[in-house]
Amino acid sequence: MPDQIGSTPDPKRSFGYRPDARFRIADNGSDQRFRFLGAALCLILPLSFFILIFAHLVHEFSATKELADLNWRFIADPACLTLGADSKAGVAVATGAPQDRNVTSVADLVISRKALDIAGWYTFSIPSAFLWFISLIGFGFSVLVIGRRTNRVILGCLLIAICGGGAFTAYTLDHHSDTRSILVRSILGAAVSQQEAPPNVLDIAETTVSWNLYLGVVATFGTLFGLATVAVLARSDELNPRILRQRLSDLQWLIATAAAILILTVVVTKGIVGWSISLLCESQSKALEPVGIALGNYWGAAATGVLGGALIPAYLSWSHDVWRYTEKQLPSASNEDQQKLISSEGLNFNPTTSFMTLITVATPALVGPFVEVLKAFTK
Repeated sequence: MPDQIGSTPDPKRSFGYRPDARFRIADNGSDQRFRFLGAALCLILPLSFFILIFAHLVHEFSATKELADLNWRFIADPACLTLGADSKAGVAVATGAPQDRNVTSVADLVISRKALDIAGWYTFSIPSAFLWFISLIGFGFSVLVIGRRTNRVILGCLLIAICGGGAFTAYTLDHHSDTRSILVRSILGAAVSQQEAPPNVLDIAETTVSWNLYLGVVATFGTLFGLATVAVLARSDELNPRILRQRLSDLQWLIATAAAILILTVVVTKGIVGWSISLLCESQSKALEPVGIALGNYWGAAATGVLGGALIPAYLSWSHDVWRYTEKQLPSASNEDQQKLISSEGLNFNPTTSFMTLITVATPALVGPFVEVLKAFTK
């Protein structure tokens, strides 16, 4: 006989979860054959989407390696001086020197390079600090959400899976030659060899990027596991408004923290690529601007796909439990009466909440275009 609301479940059927937990995952009640389907999809769909979009860009990553052999000219190079009108037709093509840079001496170029270097470093480092901070908060909140439905043993196992899986994924991405890493390493490496940048700038940049990657990916894994925990269908004794409201709140906050992490990842990616490109002569930096824009859009689209893939099964599982609750309370009532019960208990995913959630999920994909529009207006 299924447990009633407020009853104590049989520990033998608790699937290893503590029987006194507010949110328990146990093998009883209705729809038990599909209890963990939503949880599995919260992990499978986002990872599948990311692998798919990553696999489609392998050729582009390989083609980007050709950039590493280019002869980079930096902003302090005398070739970056403005050419006279009578020599533009010939020398500009041969040297790649810009025709519209308002500088008159190498000293001006050096000052311009140093200014862009400082501005670019701030643009990259400040979002990185925010990313570390938000990642730690997001990871801690994910642990809290998971802990609501698990005992210490299962929580410990899931933490190992989160940290291990996240670290392995981050290690794989960190050691894979993608467009960002090839471009940044090539430009900053050349800047160091030509004494256009401090000797340790490449090491600092790569270390910061690695920490961003590891913290961001592990925190994202934590969010996915947190959403998977929310997506597990409720036991019959968990079908009460308090628990359902808590699950809805957890779902919304998990999506919000994950979106913040992934948005900052896009901002940091655009920051470090833009910083590296800004050190080059204007002719080369303008030629590479589309690459920086495309990278921001790529990471934004990947982040939105990951969030959407995790949100949909978690929301559908929660909605199904709300339906089960109304059927249990008002089994023979009309749909209108059931909707009144849902509204009175604060369980309706109203249009405003739905719209804001969708905007949150879509925000990472919108960051890149928004930044470019902002640049256009501020020039």
